[in-house]
Amino acid sequence: SRTGYTGERGYEIFCRGQDAGTIWDRILDEGKGVGIIPCRFTTLDMLRVESYLLFYPYDNSQKYPFESEGPGDTLWELGLDFTVSPGKTGF
Repeated sequence: SRTGYTGERGYEIFCRGQDAGTIWDRILDEGKGVGIIPCRFTTLDMLRVESYLLFYPYDNSQKYPFESEGPGDTLWELGLDFTVSPGKTGF
């Protein structure tokens, strides 16, 4: 599918389990010339956060509190108030 977890252009490949290793090796071999390299899931997680694709509750300050502040989990406390319209209700 032409979707992704990071906000970047990417692909998700659905295949049978027994085919995954062969497909993985082929992608790395064929993509070597254009800079395709494997990365860790934590790398994808950083890209996701940079794109403001949040994974609640792990991306809020209640899970990772700031040293000088109490926990907060509203969009305004997270600096993400631009993601909602203050005139809308029921979210």
